[in-house]
Parts: sequence; structure tokens; C-alpha cells
Amino acid sequence: MFQRPQTIKVVAMAVLLLLSLLAKTALAVPVTVHGGKVVQLNKRQVELLKQQPAVYYLRTAPDKLFKHYILVELPDELGGGFFLARPADMAAALEAAGAIERTEGTRMAATAPSKERWFADLYAGGVVPEDGNVNGEASPFGVSISDSAKADYDNTYVVGGRVGFWSPGNNWIGLALDVSYFELEAEGTETKVLPVSALVILRYPGDRLQPYMGIGGGVFFTDTKVDIQLSGQNKNFSDTAADFGLDTRAGLAWRLSKGLAIFGEYRFTYFEADYSDKINSGGTESDVNIEIDSKVHYFLIGFSYRF
Repeated sequence: MFQRPQTIKVVAMAVLLLLSLLAKTALAVPVTVHGGKVVQLNKRQVELLKQQPAVYYLRTAPDKLFKHYILVELPDELGGGFFLARPADMAAALEAAGAIERTEGTRMAATAPSKERWFADLYAGGVVPEDGNVNGEASPFGVSISDSAKADYDNTYVVGGRVGFWSPGNNWIGLALDVSYFELEAEGTETKVLPVSALVILRYPGDRLQPYMGIGGGVFFTDTKVDIQLSGQNKNFSDTAADFGLDTRAGLAWRLSKGLAIFGEYRFTYFEADYSDKINSGGTESDVNIEIDSKVHYFLIGFSYRF
């Protein structure tokens, strides 16, 4: 009967030890998982994560990280080591372990770097042309005459689209084919323009914000009409042409989800178009040649679909 105090003491120590172990198990430690997202994890949740499909626990970091995978480092308080998983699988595992809410997991999956390689864009925007140089040459009655003028183009609009793909080995570089349409109008001059451009595009493949720039060359298909004076008579000159030109651009894309983004873009093109036509003047046909150069600024917004 004199052993009871000792027994109580042992039981009390055991209870304290158990409470201490439970407290350590339940102690939450901040862990950075993906895109700067920090979650609170305890040892029980870590053990649950180890049981989740498509989530791999490693004692040491791999020499090379698999494409489209993320590595989550565990602090020493949680036993150390690393979790290796795709962002979407990691988000689902954290939900299952009770570390994040379902909406947070959905958001994490949406901001994961996209593995889709192809993209298709549609855009529209404003066009601000610089004044164009119009140089003309005619030969009425065998006499060569030339003249030049400035075309004060009106601001207008453009619509267009492009398709392209990102390099499988380096998803920061890609190729694209761009097609757009706009019209240039000034007093006495009207030109319909259809540029078809091949572009090299460089981007920063961020989780959501993706700045990019592109440069390339294009074929500018044009259909122009110019009012001219020949031998004191007003004449209508018209012709079509296909000429090479420069196409550059820079923009910012914002990913709304894995497969959809919006973007804003600045674009600049430069091309010189050469036209020729035969115009009847005074009963004889005169060869008329006109050259128009165009420097055009574009301010675009659009949607991008990745697949």
C-alpha cells in the first residue's frame, strides 16, 4: 500500500510524455510548397502525404528535377527530406492531408507551369500609323516625271490571330505564324493590308505573369488605290502587291488557368510596297509606278489558348 504514490508518479510521467509526443505531432511548421505558397504542416500530415498517390518522398534531393515536377523540402522539425510531385498532384495530396482547403488546391493547380506546347491566340486593337512617304513616277508621252507626297494616315483598328508552339527542350523559346488585317487611309490614298508573319518568340515562363517579345519577318499583301493627276487629269491608280517587311512585338500574358490566358501587346511593323499600273492619259497609256513606305504601331489585347 506504500507503492501507490510511486505508481501515480509513473502514470503521471507517462501521461506527460504522451502529451508531449502528441504536441510534437500536432505542431505545425511552415513549409513552402510551390510558387511561394506557404502551408502549415505537422508530422501527422507529413505521414499522410507519404501515403498519397503520385507523391514521392525522398531522403535526399535528386541530382536533376523531372520536367513538370516540383520539389518540396521538409524542415528538420518534420523529419527532413523532400516530396517530389507534379503541382496538381501535390495540391490534391495537401487537400487530402487537410493542409489546405479545396479552393487553394484548385488555385495551386491552375498556377502550375503548363506542359502544353501549342498555343492559339486571337487579338484586336488600335493602329497608329506614322505618316507614309508616297513616291510616284509616270511616263506620259514618253516623258518621265516623278513626284512625292506625305500620306497622313488616320488611326484605325486591326484584328488578327496566330498559332505557334514552344520548344520541347526550352519552353522559353517558340515559333509562331501570325496573320492580321487592317486598312490604311489618308486623303487620296486607301490601302488594305494583310500581313503574314513568321516570328521567333522569347518568354519568361512564369506561373501566372509571362512577359514575352518576338521578332520576325512577314509578307505584307496589300491592295492600294491612289488618286493622282496625270497630264492635268485626275486618275485612279490601283494595284496589288506582296512585299517583305519587319514585324516586332512585346507583351505581357496573364494565365487565368492552365489552358487560357489574356495578354496585352505592343507591335511595330515596317514595309515598303511597290505598285505599277497602266493609265490612259490623252489617248495613250502611261506606265505609273508608286512606292509607299509604312511604319505602323499597334496596341493589342487578346486571348491565348494553350493545348
